[in-house]
Amino acid sequence: MPALEADLEPQLTWRPYWQTAELHPLAERRLRTRRAPAGHVLYGLTSGRAVWFPEGFAAANADENERLKPKKKISLSCYHHNLTFASLQTESLARLIELAQQVWMRGQTLAPPVQRLVRAAAGILGKTYGGDSTVYSSFSPATQLEDNGWIATLAYVRNQLNMPGVLHKERQKSNPYG
Repeated sequence: MPALEADLEPQLTWRPYWQTAELHPLAERRLRTRRAPAGHVLYGLTSGRAVWFPEGFAAANADENERLKPKKKISLSCYHHNLTFASLQTESLARLIELAQQVWMRGQTLAPPVQRLVRAAAGILGKTYGGDSTVYSSFSPATQLEDNGWIATLAYVRNQLNMPGVLHKERQKSNPYG
């Protein structure tokens, strides 16, 4: 799989000079996936993901009947949908708790309706990070929280809200880089 990162990384960075940009080594940015064949890659940067799952591509010469046959494997579009919305939700909720932390660190208080939203966000992110079975299960959101340094923020906010429980991961190590 030579130079796959040269195809994936520009999709995530949107740099105007992507042809000459220094790329991250594929081995350092390949995210863990469940049950994916060796040739499949989920490539991740701090706030972006690119999917290379060639078995999910529809054959160009496949007829309509072939494409509509029930499949036992997950479709690429379904995986992309779930990954996109999990990433967006993680980013949005984490930005909310960041703002709450900034308010509290200035010695200010949150209005009760805002505090309820922050509590809900901290609960969802805690479950996402911990691998709770009631939320979408993927290594990507936990890695996104780690890569962006949001674990300490999440712990701070949960502490401010007197939320019970220790923030930890129930699933295997989510950081694929080391």
